[in-house]
Amino acid sequence: MSSDWTIRTDAQHPQWTGSGGTPDERKKRQLLKLKALIQALEQGDLEFARQSFVALMNLAPHLSQDETLSKVSSALQSSHMAAAKHFVKSLVLLERQWFAASGAKGPKPMRQPTPPLTRANGVFSIDFSV
Repeated sequence: MSSDWTIRTDAQHPQWTGSGGTPDERKKRQLLKLKALIQALEQGDLEFARQSFVALMNLAPHLSQDETLSKVSSALQSSHMAAAKHFVKSLVLLERQWFAASGAKGPKPMRQPTPPLTRANGVFSIDFSV
């Protein structure tokens, strides 16, 4: 039995990140889970679709309010694969909306701080008014 633990830290965000992470990281994980669900439904794999759906809901419980995902949930619970496949088109549209929303923002450019150290007449001076 292994006693290894994996811990990831992010130098830009001084906090421990596990299942949380940055909003962009969470969005990427949600997109991966949604893609896995879409793929399982397109292939007709009922069990993998159920597992993918549960993984998506565990990662993003707020998505249980989505109308399309609620219909997919009902279809998967009743083992009605034809109905679940019918909703794949809507899920693909949902995926495109998410992808467009996450890519449109992009990372914020970092503003370079102006150094309080200035040089005048060969003498360095520090501006403490900042």
